[in-house]
Amino acid sequence: MKTFIARTFVTLALLATVGLAVAADRPYTHTGFISQLDATTNAVVIRKQIYVLDKTVNIHGLPKVFATVSDLSRGMDIGFNVVRNPKTGREDLIKEIWVIPQ
Repeated sequence: MKTFIARTFVTLALLATVGLAVAADRPYTHTGFISQLDATTNAVVIRKQIYVLDKTVNIHGLPKVFATVSDLSRGMDIGFNVVRNPKTGREDLIKEIWVIPQ
């Protein structure tokens, strides 16, 4: 029984370490599904939080070389990085987006 518990603990510790290594390789700090998108105001809602898309937002992971906000759609799973918005003072300005394949 002690051997089983020890092996289980070691296995869980290794899995946790692998999970952290995978997360460290991601170039984005946030993830979520786009639930609302307004291309005219450059606003998106992700996890009930409103974010503003920077005017020069970089979008990665779409077939187009130069993707734009109009290429995004509701339901997309994305990774993204935010910075402090000079207009609001909050960290709600998205500078980069990675579309996560389904």
